[in-house]
Amino acid sequence: MRIKSIATLTLISLASFSLGFIGRYFIRQKIYLPIRSLLKYSDIIGQYKKIDCPENSLSIAIFGQSNSANYVSEKSDIAIPSNLYQYDWKSHKCYLYKEPLLGTEGWGGNVITYTATKMANNSNKPIVIIPFGIGSTSVLGWAYGQPSSHHEKVMKRVKESLMSPSIFLWHQGESDSNLPEEVYYNALRKVVESTFNSFPQTSFGIALASRCNNKPSNPVRNAQTRISKDLPNSFISADSDKITGLDKRLNDCHFSAKGASELGNLYYESITKEIKQNKGIMRY
Repeated sequence: MRIKSIATLTLISLASFSLGFIGRYFIRQKIYLPIRSLLKYSDIIGQYKKIDCPENSLSIAIFGQSNSANYVSEKSDIAIPSNLYQYDWKSHKCYLYKEPLLGTEGWGGNVITYTATKMANNSNKPIVIIPFGIGSTSVLGWAYGQPSSHHEKVMKRVKESLMSPSIFLWHQGESDSNLPEEVYYNALRKVVESTFNSFPQTSFGIALASRCNNKPSNPVRNAQTRISKDLPNSFISADSDKITGLDKRLNDCHFSAKGASELGNLYYESITKEIKQNKGIMRY
């Protein structure tokens, strides 16, 4: 399989040199890079154990920028419960839970692991995590740009797999610390409403997030807080800006295991509160 993959890419590369600049650009962007990405992904996904997506599960989707993805400095060493799984929107399949998570970026750990393991240990249901964050993205992209198309694609594939997330978690804002409050508010509102259009019964958790090598941004934080008050079934999931110190954020931006554990516990507390209060589920 590996030899065939290399041969395929080599033939495509040679063909591109026989064409002009425009032809080479087209082949690279439309053929070479997508195929290379798929081949690399097929190698990665083979390291995960595929399962049938469990019925009667509680699923949680998480997206935004890098602090929603696999950018925790180290992978978690906590034991993974047997009722914890992940859904990969790219393959439309469920897998046993393992970091780095599928469907999102990065090669490290993920904050949601600390939330998910605690939920699974305290639940008699299967817990399924659906990650699809993209590093360095702006709320403007998620509302109006390419990440918006990414969001639509993920929503469609989750629906096709008969998954219905109980909770969506949004962790984004670090890239937008200079945005005016109203600009951020209008863009995030569009993202939240688009999510509710796809899954009307879900709840949407918003992290107060604006710190990355800078002081917290009051305009961004105010906009995030306003959304949680203005839109029903939305709530503040955590104040991640308050998690500081080089022992918790090694580069003053991305979380260490210690910082991720603290944020994961905040997620757990807000999610369980939301489930019990708004969904009437005493034991999830």
